Amino acid sequence: MNNNGIMWLAAIFIIISLTYTGCSYLQKDNAEKEKYKNYVSAKAVIDQKLPERVTRYGAKQARYNITITDAKGEKIIRFNCELGGSLKEKDTVTVYYDPNDPNGSEVTTKRP
Repeated sequence: MNNNGIMWLAAIFIIISLTYTGCSYLQKDNAEKEKYKNYVSAKAVIDQKLPERVTRYGAKQARYNITITDAKGEKIIRFNCELGGSLKEKDTVTVYYDPNDPNGSEVTTKRP
């Protein structure tokens, strides 16, 4: 093959790779939006701070047992939630969760 053919082949490969990467990113973004579309905010109280776990990369992750008070005033108890930050027992924090699946959805402190 001459140099011109190799250049065209490389250009086609790069274009296909960039297109695939862009489509994958957009699909992931849509899946994230779909996952978090029903999330609502609620107040939660830290019931217990669990011992920090060290990941294989050396980061310490604090986990908490919390009680969420939903919009109706009902209590939802969640265990082993990773909320980030440095919280203490009895602290109140705003969390986001899916009210359609209050016991199985991910709990986060950042607006999804």
